[in-house]
Amino acid sequence: MAAGEGVARYQLGAGVAAGLTAVLAAVVILLMAPIWLGPGEPVSVGRYLEELELVLATLVIPTVFAMVIATVYWRADIPDEPAPRKGALGGVVTGIGSIIGFGLVYASIWGTWPIGPLVFVAVLLFIYVPLFGAIVCPLGALGGWAYERLRSGPRGD
Repeated sequence: MAAGEGVARYQLGAGVAAGLTAVLAAVVILLMAPIWLGPGEPVSVGRYLEELELVLATLVIPTVFAMVIATVYWRADIPDEPAPRKGALGGVVTGIGSIIGFGLVYASIWGTWPIGPLVFVAVLLFIYVPLFGAIVCPLGALGGWAYERLRSGPRGD
């Protein structure tokens, strides 16, 4: 694709695939709430409904970030022919970007800056990214690899 031609269908498709992968990762993280909350906190449907805005934000914000980051990454780095390894790397980059984006938006909307912006960014980069990245990055890598692998068409072997 020559420069200035816009976004190709496969690049938009990568964004959609990354968005679906982000929803899957968010659901896995939300289902792991008993682990995050600790043994003393009861987890029930009622608890999820009490925290509905956080649940919806966990589903929506990373999905939007993943769609945008993946589309831009596929536009910038993935060649026109399928490249499963680069797709896996794109999934990891998208996952990390989505975690950071969610953390920054969450802090901006819900005002979790009492520790100061620099400390928050350090916590985000050195605690949240590794913690949630352990779930999000493998799913992103698998999603990016699978998208590029499927884009290559059926194999005859």
